[in-house]
Amino acid sequence: MAIMPWIDSYALGVTWIDDQHKRLVDLINALHQLMLEGARPDCVEAILEDLLAYTDSHFAEEERAMEQAGFAGFTLHRFKHQSMRAEVEKLKRLHDQPSLPIRLMEFLKSWLARHICETDREYVPALRAANLG
Repeated sequence: MAIMPWIDSYALGVTWIDDQHKRLVDLINALHQLMLEGARPDCVEAILEDLLAYTDSHFAEEERAMEQAGFAGFTLHRFKHQSMRAEVEKLKRLHDQPSLPIRLMEFLKSWLARHICETDREYVPALRAANLG
């Protein structure tokens, strides 16, 4: 069972963003599955790095679109992205703590769900008005 199944309330109605969010959810679920299976730390680290790389790419595309659309909340939104990345990097540095997998998964799951359902919804009208979504 996935730790974070995709649910309809995550959909923003902007296909390219929804597709990227689904990919992020898939990567979180893959990371969780590896942890459950007791995968070697280097395997877990590799998928975490894939997740972070994809997240960076997604954030960059999202931010470009917000900027093009003239979204008024762009600076705050970008700050939230930077804060999330910094928190994951901080958690990664705690790799020797037994509670890290649980803390990391809970953070990723709750942050992404909250970010999609609350923060990302704010820019959708601006993207649509600019024909970007």
